[in-house]
This record gives sequence, C-alpha cells and structure tokens, in this order.
Amino acid sequence: MMINQKIIINIIITICISQSLFADIRWELFLKDISVNDIAFEGEYIWCATSQYGVMKFDKRNGDFIKYSIEDGLHDIDIFSVAVDRKGVKWFGGVHYGICNYDGEHWHRFTKEETGVGDRSGTLAIYDITVDNDDVKWFVTELGVISFNDTTWKYLQTTPDIAEINVDKNNTVWICGGSYLKRIDNESSHVFSEEDLRKLGFGDLAVCKSTIAIDNNLHVWVGGDGLAQYDGITWTVYSEEFISDSIRFNPGYIYSIKVGTDNVKYLGTGSGLISFDGAEFREYIFYNDSTGTLKYFTPWITDIELDGNGDIWAAVRVNYHDYIVDEYGLVRYYYDYSQMMEDESPVSFGIQGIYPNPFNTSTTITVTLPVSCPVSLVIYNLSGQKVREIVSQSMVSGDYSFVWNGANDGGSPVSSGLYFARLNMDGKDTYKKMMLLR
Repeated sequence: MMINQKIIINIIITICISQSLFADIRWELFLKDISVNDIAFEGEYIWCATSQYGVMKFDKRNGDFIKYSIEDGLHDIDIFSVAVDRKGVKWFGGVHYGICNYDGEHWHRFTKEETGVGDRSGTLAIYDITVDNDDVKWFVTELGVISFNDTTWKYLQTTPDIAEINVDKNNTVWICGGSYLKRIDNESSHVFSEEDLRKLGFGDLAVCKSTIAIDNNLHVWVGGDGLAQYDGITWTVYSEEFISDSIRFNPGYIYSIKVGTDNVKYLGTGSGLISFDGAEFREYIFYNDSTGTLKYFTPWITDIELDGNGDIWAAVRVNYHDYIVDEYGLVRYYYDYSQMMEDESPVSFGIQGIYPNPFNTSTTITVTLPVSCPVSLVIYNLSGQKVREIVSQSMVSGDYSFVWNGANDGGSPVSSGLYFARLNMDGKDTYKKMMLLR
C-alpha cells in the first residue's frame, strides 16, 4: 500500500439561486488526476473506487489517503463500484474481474464458482453495489443482478442494461436501467413495463436509465436524459429541456441522485451539480474569480455522497467546452458560513435567542426591534433554501417572541438537521442557528 498527503485545490464559486443565504461556496479537490468512479463512507473515511489506481481509503480529517492495489490483495486495478456493509466489510466491483471484499485484515475474491455468474473466462463487470437494511448485498453485473446474504448467492433475471440499485427505508429494492424499472419487496416484485410507465405518465422512457434514489417521503426518483419522480401512483417527468429552461446551462446526463435530510435532491450531471427542492432547480456554476465573468468550466460528477456535516462529496471529472481537462478526482463541496456574521454574544437588537435549541417539536425565537420598521423572519435549511416565512410586515419597536413548529410553508414537518433563522430589519440581516432533532 502507499500512503500520501493530500492534494488540495481551493476553488471559489458562486451559487445562482433565489432567496439564498449563501453567495459563496467552496470546493476542495483531492486525489487530483485520479479518476474516481464511485465513493462510499465509513466513519471519517471515504473509500474511492478508481480507474487504474485500485482503491483509495481517504481520511476526511486530514486529507491523507492509503492506496490499495493488486499487490495488497485487491482483485482488479479498475474498480467501478464500492459499498460498505453493516459489519464494516468493504465490497468492491471490478471492471474486469468481478467482486472482492475486505474486512480490514483479509481480502477475498469471489470466483464464478462461488457467485454462479460469469462468462467462460470467469470475468464479470460489476457496475453498482448496494447494501439493504438486512445487510444483503446487491450487485449490478453485465449479466444481470445478483444478491448475497453472507451465505447464499442468488441470481435475479433482468435485462442486461441495468444501471443501478437502491433500497428504501422499508427495505424495498428498486432496480433501474434503460426503460427497465423493477420493485422488489418481501412479499412480491413488480416490473414496470413500457406500457405501465406510459399509463403512469412516464412519457420519456429514455429518462429511466442511469440512477435511482428514494426520498424521505418514499418517492422514487430516476435520472438519465432527464429526471422523473414516482409517488406510488403517478409519475412526474422533468425533461432535460425543462431543467435547462429553469437554469442557465444544459445539465446533460444525470449520473447520480442523492437526497438530503431536508429532502432536497442533489443531481450529479455531466455539467455540474444541481439541486431540486421539489419546486425549483438550482445550479452551481463556476465563475472567473478575477472578473466575475461566467466560465463554461463545470465538473462532470459521476457519484455523490452527503455526510452528516452538510458537506457534499463527489467523484468528479471536469469538462471545459467540449473536451475533458485533466483535473478530476474527489471533490468536497461545503458552504462558507463566514459571510453570515452570526453574533453569538448578547445584543441590544435583532435575534436575542432561540430556546430550546436543539429542539424536537417547536422552538421560540425572541426578537428585539429598536425602531419601527419593515420586518421579516424566515427559516432556511442548510442548503440556503427557504423553509418557512414566520412573519413579513411592518412592526413597531419592542420585544417579540415567535414560535416555529418545525414545519415548512406548506405545513409539512421538515427533517432533522441544522436550520437558520434570518431576521431582516429595514434591510439589515442577522442570523442564528438552530438544530431540529426528530
């Protein structure tokens, strides 16, 4: 194995969204010039599946990494997929030589005789690995889907163009690829035929190609040449053209979808990162840092993972116009909160306090207005998206208390996480953080 120090490039970009708390966000580029195909979290570590470099174990705390190759016991240097199961065992899918795992001490390559799947030479490409709630491992292979419960391998007959598997909190397994979509639960399974999808409103079958995710409301999201949502009854389709009309660049192909604790969907595309809160698409665009002029210099994101600190980690290549620049690797995206200038000391005006904090069901925000003026008090999530408008009107000077019940403007409870209260008094903003724990 090889140990090396971090390689970091800091890039300041501007997020183009309405009603955002945040103007500047930052990226750090690690593992520069290493093509990262897939990533998986294990505590403070990120396991990176790479092309030509085997597997990287990356330390989020200091940027150090350990490289594992064939000499260490890895079965292939071209690794396309990685997952960590509930016992902490790491699973790797090779481009050529099938499945391998690592328990922290020993490596094991699974042969064709063990899995029951493979061609005559024993080679097998693994495109995706997912672990369900019962610790069953699911593998997308070039020959179909297989599963392993640590005792028995099972082969599931599917079409050969399966792209990705995901599992919801009820342990329902969803499989997508091409125009193929299948749901598997404990009692039954169902394949959505092309006719089924058309009846459900899934007009553009090409969208159901590349990636699948399940949100906090158990709605299914699939992406490819566009984006589609299934609420259990009907489909809502957002074409590539529709998304392009909502933002300022063509997103291209959607390679990855991840859902935040606030139910915001993050899309890794061939032209950068997009978020969607169910109502509005928002883009993240690089700018020339000297003139502010927009540069068509956007990352090609192939996988996304969200950590508990609000950071987004991405496997990324960078596109410049119509060709790929040799800048790619593992990227960390994080918000720069310094501009918010939150004052934790006692103040004579503005937001005096939030109690209780953290809170479970509701919290009280106390405010002091030194003069009569127009006032707005708004709650935002960690992504800078508006969650709830508490008040917006002209008010006389004095002390006030406002209760937030942990719901959005539509009355629906929001997920656990960090939120911000922004008080605007006659054009001047003050902020306070609060933590909702369900």
